[in-house]
Amino acid sequence: MDDLENRFTILNQCHYVVLDEADTMIKENHEETLNKILDCIPQTNLKSEDESLAELQEQECKQGDKLYRITMMFSATLTPQLEKLARKYLRCPSYISIGEPGKGKKDIEQNVELLSGSHKNERLRNLLNQFKGPILIFVNHKTTTESLCKSLEKQGYKVGTMHGGKSQTHREKALEFFKNGKYDILIGTNLVARGIDIEGITLVINFDAPTSIDDYNHRIGRTGRAGKKGISYTFLTNKDEDIFFDLKEYLEANGQSVPSELSQHPAAKIKRGGKEDNSVPRRKQVLYST
Repeated sequence: MDDLENRFTILNQCHYVVLDEADTMIKENHEETLNKILDCIPQTNLKSEDESLAELQEQECKQGDKLYRITMMFSATLTPQLEKLARKYLRCPSYISIGEPGKGKKDIEQNVELLSGSHKNERLRNLLNQFKGPILIFVNHKTTTESLCKSLEKQGYKVGTMHGGKSQTHREKALEFFKNGKYDILIGTNLVARGIDIEGITLVINFDAPTSIDDYNHRIGRTGRAGKKGISYTFLTNKDEDIFFDLKEYLEANGQSVPSELSQHPAAKIKRGGKEDNSVPRRKQVLYST
């Protein structure tokens, strides 16, 4: 926005617009800024909302007579704000859904365990002894990332970390080492849950349970990619009761086993009031305006 306001950047000749992780931009309260940026792109090259006229414009485009704007929106969830954005800026959009809408990944074996906080480290050691890398471990706080990293390094594991407190250079280096096998394990916050594709992750462990079912879906989605099978483990404690109901519903909807400790827990029987119902988030969505 600063570049646009100071005229360092102009968008008069912009014909191709991609909004990646559009739902995250909305979630981070950038909707107003997003609208301002898109409004800086001239609307003279938008196709008509009249389909017959749009077809003629398409022919013009193929003949090279004129360029018309193409807008593509990528999002893992299609919220009302995104639908509003799509209606405003897209013309005759095609809707492409990867995976079955309303369902999670069936290629991932999802395991959920209700533990006491003091037993999480012991259970983690047991799992790491059973599986080979690359293994991705999620925590909720950067302090936990560093303390867990030191603990695992003392046990002989090659471990990297990624979180918001690290510089971009450090993050890129950690990701590179994890991809090329110099690290067996990568420990990260939700920063690693979106937009990162690492081939061959065998196991995802939610050492700290995510705070929303949407985050859960993104986290476990780092494994079981490109037709391969994956396994995830999620450690729950009584402090994670806010997600119990949604998690139980999500597991049931995807044909996954629900442990009795979760299904019979009082917090899993009644949805907590005042929280948005994201119990069955959609897989990757693409809105493509031609």
